[in-house]
Amino acid sequence: MVTEITDPEPGTDFERRLRALLLESYATGETVEGSWSVTTPVADAPDWTVAVRRVDGTESPPYEPELLEE
Repeated sequence: MVTEITDPEPGTDFERRLRALLLESYATGETVEGSWSVTTPVADAPDWTVAVRRVDGTESPPYEPELLEE
């Protein structure tokens, strides 16, 4: 199931914090796309898998550094 957060002011605290984290991370050049497994140290708490992917129609190009010729 995919939940879209399209409202500029998402409703739940989780949605607001998630949106802020994504926007702040993207703005500071952090890698935002990827998949993570989050394990909890409490036996009765669930573990999570989180996937973030860009959907604006453009994929992030792979990093290809240019070598400067002297």
